[in-house]
Amino acid sequence: MDDAGGEILHELELARFDPDDIQVDDVHPTGSVNVQLDKSGAPQFDIISDVAYDYIEFIPEYHI
Repeated sequence: MDDAGGEILHELELARFDPDDIQVDDVHPTGSVNVQLDKSGAPQFDIISDVAYDYIEFIPEYHI
């Protein structure tokens, strides 16, 4: 888990999320989105690919 993922997991634990419900990817970086505002103030999003959220596993026993 990278630093960003560790920080997110820490915040979720503070909010009383069960960390066992969080899938951790030790290979891919934590996902991110770059946001820029155009001249009129409208946001433009650049969603970064090939990151941890692209590799979430479906685990059937969690979806009973």
